[in-house]
Amino acid sequence: MKAARAGLAGLVDEGVTLSQRESAEAAVEEALEMLRRRTIRTTASGIIDRYDVERGDHVVPGSPIGRLVDPTRLWCIATVLERDILRVKLGGKAELTVPAWPGETFTGKVIRLGQAALTGSGQFEVEVDIDADSRLRPGFVGTIELPVKDTVRIMAVPRDAAFQRHGTWRVFVVTGATNDHRVEERTVTIRRVPNRPDLVDVLRGAKPGEHVVVRGRLGLVNGDAVILPTDTPRSKDG
Repeated sequence: MKAARAGLAGLVDEGVTLSQRESAEAAVEEALEMLRRRTIRTTASGIIDRYDVERGDHVVPGSPIGRLVDPTRLWCIATVLERDILRVKLGGKAELTVPAWPGETFTGKVIRLGQAALTGSGQFEVEVDIDADSRLRPGFVGTIELPVKDTVRIMAVPRDAAFQRHGTWRVFVVTGATNDHRVEERTVTIRRVPNRPDLVDVLRGAKPGEHVVVRGRLGLVNGDAVILPTDTPRSKDG
């Protein structure tokens, strides 16, 4: 490149024409651009652990030329069953063990919980950001212990207690005092209980401890009187 620039200066000394000078400058710029294209830069630091091309190969934009690995940024993907995904604590500390380092425990943090089950498996992904450790390598397979939330409390009622009317879910809630119970039709928000098709979880619309009608609700209307098993039988004279 120094020789090209020296040749350009020589052209000026020899009194060449303007067009010759411009042509020479263009040739120098083209050579510089080719040199710049020979240097490939990435947006992240790391170690190249694989080359997908050989010296002299032609490459096109978008084609891979190698693999760049950043050993300081590792994460792992775990899968959990449907019944467990609601218990995993987002942001909590996780512990990883790998066969390559028996007896050693590595730590990380839960950064993502899958929002949909994997196709055909019924399992959910959990992504864990692993704390930097030079002993770990991308591709290691291991076992991870995930943090869980405090006990998840749900208000479950039998599935048969919930019914739809005018596009919303409803239940009949039993109100009133002993021997004077009546039903109140309420709109509720429900969701299914994992692995319990016979139950639904009532999120809104009813309170813990309230009774709901499960059997015999067909034909009931708001305000109808009902009898609970705990009611005192009335005498024939009453």
